[in-house]
Order: sequence, then C-alpha cells, then structure tokens
Amino acid sequence: MKSLKILLMVFVIAIGATAIYLVASNGGKEVAAPAAPTESGAKVASKSGTEEQPVPEVPEGPHPRIQFEETVYDWGQVYQDAKVIHIFKFKNVGQVDLNVNKVKSG
Repeated sequence: MKSLKILLMVFVIAIGATAIYLVASNGGKEVAAPAAPTESGAKVASKSGTEEQPVPEVPEGPHPRIQFEETVYDWGQVYQDAKVIHIFKFKNVGQVDLNVNKVKSG
C-alpha cells in the first residue's frame, strides 16, 4: 500500500513537471522576432519566410486618452478567503469617446 502511494506521488510529480515545462517552453512552438515595417506594410516573420501585412491606419484628428488617478494600489496584508475591493478611477482626457472593452483583473 505504501509503495502504491509513492508510485502515485511520483506519477503526479512527473505530470506536473511536464506541464510546467510545456508552459514555460511555449509548447515547443517557435516564436519569430518581429521584422521592421516597410512603406507598403510590415514584414511579419513566419516559418515559411516573411509575409507582407498592411500597416494599420492611424486615424487623424482627435483621439481618446485615458488617465488614471492611481495605477498602483498596496493591498497590505490580506487573509485567505477575505474579499477585498479597490476602485481604480480613470477619466477620458481626450477629445473623443473612450471605449473600454474586455477588462480583466490579474
């Protein structure tokens, strides 16, 4: 019974180590460095070479601009399972509407 527990523990550790390796190594996928943009578009590196991609247009005229009252907050000591809340206040100091989409905490 004791040897079965040890075998199971070794198996779980091996699976965990493999998962950590795959996440840290990006699953073995190659990551190409970005190439410098050209007049007709940006060169994007891929396994088959470089491909021309259009450069996104920057709209002319006024732009939205976000400004935060604070960007860092010290939570202090927080105990496990405690619910804590802090509101990061911001405003649009630009000249057109500011759309905030897909907000995620992290």
